[in-house]
Amino acid sequence: MQQIGIVREVFDDYALVEVSRKSACENCHANVDGGCSACVSFGNKAAVSKADNSLGAKVGERVIIETASKTVLLYAAAVFLFPLILGIIGYFIGGLFSFSAAPYLGALIGFVSAFLIVWATLNRRANKRLDVKIVRILENIGDRSC
Repeated sequence: MQQIGIVREVFDDYALVEVSRKSACENCHANVDGGCSACVSFGNKAAVSKADNSLGAKVGERVIIETASKTVLLYAAAVFLFPLILGIIGYFIGGLFSFSAAPYLGALIGFVSAFLIVWATLNRRANKRLDVKIVRILENIGDRSC
């Protein structure tokens, strides 16, 4: 997956790249009414990615950043499927207990614990690896936004 962003800070081997989210909402079916709940929640806020800067991009330059499709799919599965699976497992484990709310409580515990595991794992992984890479420098635009 590729996106265009602007380098905001440069460090030794990586850069912080600001990427606009507005492209995700450009073709939103609900644009007439101000956008769907996701577009309204995120608005035109920019996301900041920590990217490998082996090309030597400088602050203010427009760059193309890339993340491997495999990595994006892995993160999507971790965030969406893992909590669902642990919630279902928790439901069945909770069903082994005698009180009526046990399956629902088990599902809730499984669901919440899955998000905590995903959050801790992805944060630890983000601090050790750079899954995003600057693949091309487009131009120097100074301090303009995306």
